[in-house]
Amino acid sequence: MMPDSGFYLPTSLTREQEEELIERIARLIVRGGIDVPSTMLLQAIGPFSYLSSHFLFLFLSPILPMFGSRGEDLVTLLSRRENLDRLIQRVEALKKQLDKERKAGGTKTPTNRRRLIPRLFQRWL
Repeated sequence: MMPDSGFYLPTSLTREQEEELIERIARLIVRGGIDVPSTMLLQAIGPFSYLSSHFLFLFLSPILPMFGSRGEDLVTLLSRRENLDRLIQRVEALKKQLDKERKAGGTKTPTNRRRLIPRLFQRWL
């Protein structure tokens, strides 16, 4: 929420909102084929999740109003260590599910990773 003083303050999320956001992020990660680097990054920033989310908030605060509540929700989600653990678990579960489908002759993994970052941001917005 943007108060009159000009400071952009994060709000808290309900459990349902956290689950929905974790699901959305995990699907984007697995669909993009970046599950291993994402898991490594999330595990690396895990012990510093509160501090790193506030640094993210600090550097992104001038542009967060352009994203509406989604940017604020992401920063709020990343500020709690247990949410990072839940996100890692969900990414691993979706990856196992995708591997089972691939072995059964189901879906294929996207191979074009050159435009991965623009696609992730496009789907996020």
